[in-house]
Amino acid sequence: MAFTGDHKLLVRSVGESGSHSLSTHIDFYGYGETESTEDNFMAIILVLGILVAGVALVTAYRNKLLNN
Repeated sequence: MAFTGDHKLLVRSVGESGSHSLSTHIDFYGYGETESTEDNFMAIILVLGILVAGVALVTAYRNKLLNN
C-alpha cells in the first residue's frame, strides 16, 4: 500500500450548542512506503516461508519420504 501524494488532515469539532465545524488541520505530502513497512513485510514473508518449509518437512517425515 503506497501513501503518496498531497494529503489533508481534517478536524471536526463540536461546539457547546451542538454546531459542527470541519477544518483543515494540516497539509502534508506522503512519499510512499516507509522502511518499517517494507521491513515488516519482509519479516512476514520470512516467517510464512519457514512455516511452509516446516510443514513440508514434517509431512515428508511422516510419510517416510526422507528414509532411503
